[in-house]
Amino acid sequence: MLFYLEAKKKVRNIYGTVIGKMKWNWPQAKSLLLMRILCSVIFFGWMVGLPLGQVLAQSKGNRLLKGQVVDANGKPMAAASIVLADLNTPAVQTDDNGNFTLETPKQFAPNAQTVFLVNQKRVGREGFSYHAGSHQVSISLSRKAEGEPLRYVEVFGPDGQPVAGATVQAGPHQATTNAQGRAELPAPLAQEAAVQLAGYAINERNFVAETQTLFLYVKPTGKPAPAPVTAQQAKPVASPQEQPAPAPVAELTQVGGLQQDFNLALNELEMQKRTLEEQGERLQQRMEEIATSLQDQNLPPAAKKELEQDLKQLEARFVANGLAYEKAQERIQAIINRIKGALTDSLTSVADAKIQTIEAEKAAISQAKAEAEAQSRRNLQVFLGVGTALLVLTLVAVGVARKINGQKKQIELANGQLAQNLREISAQKEEITSQRDHIEQKNRFLENAYEEIKQQKGEIERQNHAITTSIRYAESIQSAILPSSATFAQAFAQHFVLFFPKDIVSGDFYWCSTHGDTAVLAVVDCTGHGVPGAFMSLIAHNLLMDEIQKNLPQLSPAAILSGVNERLERTLHQEHSLNDDSLDVALCVIGPLVGHHRQVRFAGAKRNLLYHQAEGNLLSELRGSRHSLGGGYRKKSAQDFAEHRLELAPGDTLYLHTDGLTDQADASKEKLGIAGLRRELEQLAGQPLAQQQAHLHQLLMGYFNQGRDQRDDITLVAAQL
Repeated sequence: MLFYLEAKKKVRNIYGTVIGKMKWNWPQAKSLLLMRILCSVIFFGWMVGLPLGQVLAQSKGNRLLKGQVVDANGKPMAAASIVLADLNTPAVQTDDNGNFTLETPKQFAPNAQTVFLVNQKRVGREGFSYHAGSHQVSISLSRKAEGEPLRYVEVFGPDGQPVAGATVQAGPHQATTNAQGRAELPAPLAQEAAVQLAGYAINERNFVAETQTLFLYVKPTGKPAPAPVTAQQAKPVASPQEQPAPAPVAELTQVGGLQQDFNLALNELEMQKRTLEEQGERLQQRMEEIATSLQDQNLPPAAKKELEQDLKQLEARFVANGLAYEKAQERIQAIINRIKGALTDSLTSVADAKIQTIEAEKAAISQAKAEAEAQSRRNLQVFLGVGTALLVLTLVAVGVARKINGQKKQIELANGQLAQNLREISAQKEEITSQRDHIEQKNRFLENAYEEIKQQKGEIERQNHAITTSIRYAESIQSAILPSSATFAQAFAQHFVLFFPKDIVSGDFYWCSTHGDTAVLAVVDCTGHGVPGAFMSLIAHNLLMDEIQKNLPQLSPAAILSGVNERLERTLHQEHSLNDDSLDVALCVIGPLVGHHRQVRFAGAKRNLLYHQAEGNLLSELRGSRHSLGGGYRKKSAQDFAEHRLELAPGDTLYLHTDGLTDQADASKEKLGIAGLRRELEQLAGQPLAQQQAHLHQLLMGYFNQGRDQRDDITLVAAQL
């Protein structure tokens, strides 16, 4: 900017000096003035083109478009496939609440031509609403594509304020707007019906199907708005090889017209931005007031219904304001592109044309100089011939000669100034070309960087796919060590298992086996989760199986836990290392039916046993030892793992679980806890195990759907004797 002001001041001083010392005729003065204007245009193009190039260079990038899909009944659609047809984006699926996220270009915003594909079904502008402020879209499959009736019209002026008393002619019907700029038609019309306003020109038209309302943004016809320039209206500029360089005056007129359009559109955008921001604040404040009123439990149904209708209308107006702002942005962007293209293609031709003009003026001045010298020689000869006779004529001749010499010096000075101006314009042309090359180089650098990032992203995705595939295969291996439903059926009348690994593979596992008339049931929680936990689970599984076989036929739970503890510390070298991995175990040995009861022996390592007795409908708990298996902190013996015995009848139920279930938190960060689990089981007591499983599964899904991440692996095994 400072460079532009200094250069402009320098040009003004040069031409002021030349004009003050020389008596220019009108063609010369006109050419000089035109050259000064063209210099200003060149500097203006340099000053405007650089920021525009920076803005366009910064416009590259992506952002996330969030949204929700609801079906014809207004319920969220889960597992629905969503595709943006305009951009041919990869398909994404909605979650259980119908929510989805799409990656779009930074400048993208849904408009009237946008089409979404929901489960391969096209949904156009009439089927979604878009909020520009939060960049979110709401898709409803209940909206009709055609035949939406038009019942209300709301009119807003250039300042964003409602237009009262305006006469609206909609098809055969006529209505007048009230103080809020709203008019109700005598009868519904098709939304495509022609709508006119007496004394106003309609700039924008937005129809909201939900409220049957058409929003109009108008201007008085006495001051018509400049026609918006779109990408389709802009005419391409021919290259220098395709058309001759235009005259400087015509080129200046075109650039001046573009600058005027740019200023008018920019002023209109700023005015609409301020108006829409004020309207958005008022609408948001009113919607918050209505939402607060709707929370009043004592509100009459009629008043509540009226408030809900008002809230729906306000939301529609809020969406319409957002659409108006987006359209204003599209217009200004089109004009920016137009003026940039015109300046970029025309500056070179303008400078070349001016150089030709200066060369022509230089040749004319040289010719005038030669003619003046010839005239001087002729006059001198005449004056010498009659000088001796007429003294007065001699004095006059001397004066004429001095005058001619002065004009000669002025012409030489002007010639030197013009040559200097020519050099300065050439230097400025080279500077503009250099800046244009620099911008193109930056664009190429950004494109190369984008391609490199794209390749890196693809490589990361391939690596992630390979890792995920390996873990999925590990999941199948881990699943192979878990007991089958047939094994449970041999030992128990009914059973169910809730098994939710946190990261594909799990640090939890459960076990069931039969040894004659005796059954073994266990739930094990290893240190960690994911891949490390899965490795620990394989080690623990092998140790547990070996100890069960070793303790046949008496199968003492305390002896089995003591043996696993000793072998785990030895296997992990915990006596001579810092390894402190451990196991939490709940282990039951269920004897054969004797009379009407079966003896259950239980031992636990930081895990308890919950059991329900059908007779008396009583839920009880046996507490395990406070020590884990392994850990390496101190030596533990069989006496550290107390063994409990109880007699249970057929129909009684055992519940074994890990701490991942009781540690799971809800949306308020409150854990389920052992008390919460007991409360749920007491309510479910007496029901079939299948119903109990469905209820507990739904409870966990409710926690996950509230946005709370799963904290740990979750395992619960229920077995009915």
